[in-house]
Amino acid sequence: MRGTLGAVELDAVRAFLAVVESGSFVAAAAVLRIPRASVRRRVDELEAFVGVPLLVRSEQGASPTRAGTLFAERGRALLGEATAVVALVRERASASTATLRVALPVGLPPKLLSLCWAAVRAAQPELRLEVRFAEDPVAMLTHDIDIAVSFGDVPSEGPWVTSVIVRVPERLVASPSYLATHKTPTTLDELAEHNLLLWRGPERIPPRITLRNGGHHPVAPILWASDTHALRVAASDGLGILYSIDGGLPGDVAAGPELVPVLDDVVGAERALRVVMPSGLREVPKILSALDLLRSMSRPTMPPPARSG
Repeated sequence: MRGTLGAVELDAVRAFLAVVESGSFVAAAAVLRIPRASVRRRVDELEAFVGVPLLVRSEQGASPTRAGTLFAERGRALLGEATAVVALVRERASASTATLRVALPVGLPPKLLSLCWAAVRAAQPELRLEVRFAEDPVAMLTHDIDIAVSFGDVPSEGPWVTSVIVRVPERLVASPSYLATHKTPTTLDELAEHNLLLWRGPERIPPRITLRNGGHHPVAPILWASDTHALRVAASDGLGILYSIDGGLPGDVAAGPELVPVLDDVVGAERALRVVMPSGLREVPKILSALDLLRSMSRPTMPPPARSG
């Protein structure tokens, strides 16, 4: 049976997107907290409705076909709009018990999060916060989330509105004690002789570091993780040299003791921390107030750490 996209049940679209994002029916069932058979049934119904295969199934999991990739892009937009409508109705119907649902990247320093949450509560005592953490917070916008805060790129498709909160540097850093013991590298060849810890952003790319000239340099890290907090602590404990986002936070807020830059003239880039939300939420007062508060807390832009030597 074929028809218009608007006639497709949202649960079927949500199940299909969960399979695409997680890579398998088993993982999608865990994310959605429903039986695997239910996920398969919904995807089968969606494929029958569309009239073409959307997934390639294998023993290793499932991946989208060319048509599935296109449908996933439009499906995210559909769910984003549906989420925005639900949030707007909730807001208008019960303004006295507004809840802001936020998705954040994993690995933010707990002390920084506590300060932000305290500021939100002080500015809006009636507001309740529901916070979820994810490697790719933007992907959570299809799962009953109002706004996502992410270091990733803006979605290429969909009715999204984005705003840059602050720009932070990516750089190599290490503890002074590690460098005193292992010698500070002065070239990329010398860097290859060190243990490298690497922050894994939301992009699905091979491990690499960014060069000041705009290029990239492939690396083989001994530890590759999305949790910046855990990586920074590991670097502070002398496990190796870390390439990660580095906001230059003061010692009482940053994750772990102060680290110093390495090869700062050769390696490094700048990454934007963005807020992304469905365009339909622009009218919601709690969203506007939260965005204003985030912008005010990020000014002036956090300075980078002073260079060593």
